[in-house]
Amino acid sequence: MLQSVFKRLKSSPSFWQTMANYTERIWGFAYSLILARIILPEYFGVFAFGTGIAQLASILTRWEVGNLVRSDVYYQEEGFDSVWTLTKILLLAEILVIIVVASACAFFGMQQGVWITILVSGFANAIDKLPVLLRSDLEGRSIFKHNLTVKVLLPPCAALITIPMALMGFGLWALLASAWIGVAINWFVFRRANRRVLSKGKFTFTLLQKVIKPSFWQWVNYITYIVITRADKVTVGAVQSAKDVAYYNRSFNYAPLSFIGLGAIAGVPAIVAFRDLEDPREKWKIFFQRASLLVIAGIVNGILWIFWGEELVLLLFGENWKAAVPYFKVFAFFGSVQGLYYLAGAIMQGSKKYKQQGLITGASIVVAGVSFLFIPLSGMMIAVVLQSTMLLAAAGMIIYLLRETRN
Repeated sequence: MLQSVFKRLKSSPSFWQTMANYTERIWGFAYSLILARIILPEYFGVFAFGTGIAQLASILTRWEVGNLVRSDVYYQEEGFDSVWTLTKILLLAEILVIIVVASACAFFGMQQGVWITILVSGFANAIDKLPVLLRSDLEGRSIFKHNLTVKVLLPPCAALITIPMALMGFGLWALLASAWIGVAINWFVFRRANRRVLSKGKFTFTLLQKVIKPSFWQWVNYITYIVITRADKVTVGAVQSAKDVAYYNRSFNYAPLSFIGLGAIAGVPAIVAFRDLEDPREKWKIFFQRASLLVIAGIVNGILWIFWGEELVLLLFGENWKAAVPYFKVFAFFGSVQGLYYLAGAIMQGSKKYKQQGLITGASIVVAGVSFLFIPLSGMMIAVVLQSTMLLAAAGMIIYLLRETRN
């Protein structure tokens, strides 16, 4: 009986993605705890600020065609060559954008560590487009086990290189090196797993016509995603110190531990699951089951951070991070918020509602952003507005889908 249960689990995309998530968090958490005690918070702040700028700078070339491959069978089959060729073109364009932005930051006297981070991390993100697209192709065919392979390999490989660098005093460079190690491992694993013949075709207007409309709305969705997950760090860096950016970013990443553990049920496997369901009632049944689990886990997680936040921060990250405790408490219930936001987005992607998702999320950002006209800018207030924006976007997507189902 147990063998039969395990076989069913192994056939589930969520099983492999959940295992990948837990592996990443167990390995990565231990790895980050070591770095947190070696590298000063200022370096983490510079790194978060620089990578945030690099992500914002790349929005013009981040069409996120991988989501098309996941959510539409056409782009896994005859349309894949078009998507691959477009990805290579966008990669080169992104590298040029990163060079221009980093050069401008250096010219106008921005801190050296920031523009170096923009350049190094920006190049890594651009080149990572190719292995990530190969991963998306596998995910679109419900093959997730290679995601686990990556998560098993990455932390120990990164630790072997970056921890000695950090001990020798190369704090920022140790953080930057991890991005390139990730690119190398992604390519090694996903290229070996995905043996399809890759297109060497040139860019044509026919290619443009095949992908321009759905890719445009995926691009809009990427912009809204980056604004929600990166613009807040850049804004904190613009109004507060590098230490504050480090405290904000660490709490953003580690306060929602419940979502870190349950992210698979709201992430890419959910897109594939919703895509393959024809009956709207079945979609909503799965949605509300997963939403309930995410919310309950998020509430339990939040209670832990609210009452024992200081003890947890000191135990996990050390005395250098004590000032981050208020940020952790502001983000205490962020797990529930993130879960609902990503789950609502997954059902929109699975239903191929790219345009509607982009418009709803964009409108939520505008509505929430107006609040900055009436409140003082600070890391705490930015954290509150961020969570309000995610809730507003999730509510908008859920209401839209419910109304469409009734019609």
